[in-house]
Amino acid sequence: MPEPDHSARQTTGDAPDAWGEVVSSNSAVSDTTARESSISPGVQHPVSSGDAAPDPTKPASTDADELATRMPIVDREAPAASDWRAKIRGSGVGNLIVIGVTLLAVIIGAWLVMRPDDAEGEGGSGVSAVEVQGVGAAPVVGDAAPGFSASTLDGSPIALDDLRGRPVWLVFMATWCTACRVEIPDVEAFHEKAGDDVEVIAVYVGEEPSVVQPYVDRLGLSFTQLPDAQTSLSAAYGVMGVPAHYFLDSQGVVQEARVGVLSPDQIEESIAKTAA
Repeated sequence: MPEPDHSARQTTGDAPDAWGEVVSSNSAVSDTTARESSISPGVQHPVSSGDAAPDPTKPASTDADELATRMPIVDREAPAASDWRAKIRGSGVGNLIVIGVTLLAVIIGAWLVMRPDDAEGEGGSGVSAVEVQGVGAAPVVGDAAPGFSASTLDGSPIALDDLRGRPVWLVFMATWCTACRVEIPDVEAFHEKAGDDVEVIAVYVGEEPSVVQPYVDRLGLSFTQLPDAQTSLSAAYGVMGVPAHYFLDSQGVVQEARVGVLSPDQIEESIAKTAA
């Protein structure tokens, strides 16, 4: 019986594995080649029906992009304002609130516009400048008050010399002066209390009787009103701002000179000096 020829096994490179089986080297090479061809570039591979085919016109997505597309979208905008404001605006109470706030703003604005000026004078505040032609030096305490003769608002003549024997309070003012308007009720109140014991005279700087009369009627003033349309009396007393006050004793001597709004207590103090 001829001996088996083992040379063919050795030339082909076959070798028995650990279990005594023969593994063909050619088969191993074929498997390796197949695996390489499966990842070779440019080779198209079939896609299972469960996966979507890649779009060759779009760049390959990264893992981060894929994760972002899978994450739920969270709305990070600020939460909408509560509808309680809308409910208030739509209600009758809301309308009243809006009207009340608006009215308050108007009142505050009007007060800011109409309040007395911030300029300070001796004894008071709220001085408004006036233009007086030929204004001279103002008399000071101890000076004899400049004499004058004029006509009151009702046409009656008045002269300083005729007022000797009682104190005189001269109030230089103007119908447009806000500070004057503020203090005029206190002037009227003092006149009603003092009566004929003190002569109170309002001198309207640079204003005609036709302007002064409606002002006096509207405020119900009962003391002497003296329009000074030509500002001659105002110039004699050196008036450059209103209200301005001169308190004369019974002999016509200046005992107190003050500029600005006076309080009731300041009025009493000044009048007391004329009787000293």
